[in-house]
Amino acid sequence: METSNESLKIVIDPDGDIIFVLEETELRVSSKVLSVASAVFKAMFSPHFLEGNNLSSTSPRRISLPDDNAKAMTTLCNILHHRNNKIEQQPAPSALEQLGVLCDKYDCSKALVPWSRTWMSYYQKNSSRVIGIHRLVYPFYVFDDAVSFQQISIMIVNHTVGFIHAPKTTGSLPDGVFEKLQQKKWLVESRLCADLEVAVYPILNKIWAQNLADTSIHGDVLYCTDDGLRTWAHLRALKSLKLLPLATAFRNRSIVNVSEILCGYIEHEPEATHCRCLTCSIKFKELVIDAGVDAMSSFEGLCLHCIKLGTDEAGKDKTCPDHTTMATKDRGRNM
Repeated sequence: METSNESLKIVIDPDGDIIFVLEETELRVSSKVLSVASAVFKAMFSPHFLEGNNLSSTSPRRISLPDDNAKAMTTLCNILHHRNNKIEQQPAPSALEQLGVLCDKYDCSKALVPWSRTWMSYYQKNSSRVIGIHRLVYPFYVFDDAVSFQQISIMIVNHTVGFIHAPKTTGSLPDGVFEKLQQKKWLVESRLCADLEVAVYPILNKIWAQNLADTSIHGDVLYCTDDGLRTWAHLRALKSLKLLPLATAFRNRSIVNVSEILCGYIEHEPEATHCRCLTCSIKFKELVIDAGVDAMSSFEGLCLHCIKLGTDEAGKDKTCPDHTTMATKDRGRNM
């Protein structure tokens, strides 16, 4: 039973032989449970250290942990003692960041992977409302959860407005991870801009024909008197959606925002003509919506194993288990 006095006393294990003292919180826990989950705790509670001598549930040893966050340690001990009903289902990124610090310090990542997936599911469903998602890179890295690490990297690239900044707490996270995310974000934005330009520039520059007199190549009619009007209507539609000039389209928007706006292009699509030339047959609506969809799916996320190996996932390092699996599947498809 949990009681409250001068400090908050939380009984996680009634038969516990250890009392952690953190800030204004005391946690009664089992040294055996913690030792099974953590090599650090196992060493701490061994006979070689003072903390491990004469442990008894009748007289629990008090151990002060002044450097540890009380709320994060409470969550960690609840997880390790399987008190699932006491674990927060929807933690703030700052809370998970502090939990990551303790998980890193006490080397107990394996026990947190199931909860890592649960939390990641919540963040994905509420991606537009989560504040500070960049603070989740470090904890998911520490939890050694490749799936959640990949998913959070995608979320950050697609949902961040402006520059992707590294948080103050990065712990054991290798250098350059946030620089990689920013580079990926620029690549996705550049691809989206290129996809939106692809149907416009050939028409404006007339690069498919030497001049207007060259009306066909290989029997296909390229231009007519309406091509400029449809192109202008297309550009006007993009401008009404505040996507022109393209260079500034992402200034105050995320990739997700721009993709959602592109889905509204259907209301602004230039009127179709009965002309059968190549330029008039361009389906601007499909082009624009497809560009938005492709942008959202073009970045597949960072590979946790490659980050830990210090290699670029684009190179598909042969020692990476994920890329080895993918290469095997690719060979199978090509046979």
